[in-house]
Amino acid sequence: MRTRILFLALALTLTQTPAVEANKHTKSTSAPAIGPTGGYIYRYVANKQQRKDANNKWQSKDSRKENSFDPIRVAAYKAIYSLPLDPKISNIKFEYTVKPGYPKQIEQVVRLQVEKVAARFSPLLSKQETAKVILITEKDKNWVKTSLLTIVPPEYYGGSIENLDW
Repeated sequence: MRTRILFLALALTLTQTPAVEANKHTKSTSAPAIGPTGGYIYRYVANKQQRKDANNKWQSKDSRKENSFDPIRVAAYKAIYSLPLDPKISNIKFEYTVKPGYPKQIEQVVRLQVEKVAARFSPLLSKQETAKVILITEKDKNWVKTSLLTIVPPEYYGGSIENLDW
């Protein structure tokens, strides 16, 4: 269980960006655009993450200064990126379950992010571990109730699935 929690924490740290005031700039800006659900807007081009700015331009680099981020996030970022890298991800075996209704473009992004995190996490493991990556949508309610139990015990996913409004 501890491995799974650490893996999730690394995934969140590597893929989330700090909040800054957005959508108030008319010139070139590092402020992010905010999407309809209140989050930043991302895409991947040639396996590189881009974030839309407040001027609706896609940015490949983050021009914000380190002091504009929360210090704990800066420390976490530096600690994670100081870890050795295992590009072959030799200590993590992935088992993907992707439901048919899951958007293909988002699936590709999730796979890239999971592999990026795993490449940092793999050297910390003493033996190969299996990471089950399950991609579902709200349309998979019945599958979650009937089939997910056969893949992952509920104590490993309870909170995140239980938070969904079925």
